[in-house]
Amino acid sequence: MFKAFDHRISPRELEQVLLGHPAVADAAVVPVPDPVGLWAPKAFVIVAAGHTADGNMARAVLERVKRELPTEKWVRVLEFVARCRARPRARSAASS
Repeated sequence: MFKAFDHRISPRELEQVLLGHPAVADAAVVPVPDPVGLWAPKAFVIVAAGHTADGNMARAVLERVKRELPTEKWVRVLEFVARCRARPRARSAASS
């Protein structure tokens, strides 16, 4: 969780919306500094086979986010990448 524009943002919630687009094979959302809202959501997107990472695809993916989420949760920055860094695994109570 992180705070953006005075709202709590769950990266997983945004990732699930991004993954709902057929051109997205994988996605990771992280907070990046924002001069007005403290933090802003940035998405790293891996393009699905048969799709091209270009401005049209970026617009289509961001339109899906705009349809599915309220304004304060919109992805503000999108970057296409070849691979996403591994997500940290949640610690279990037994490993504490």
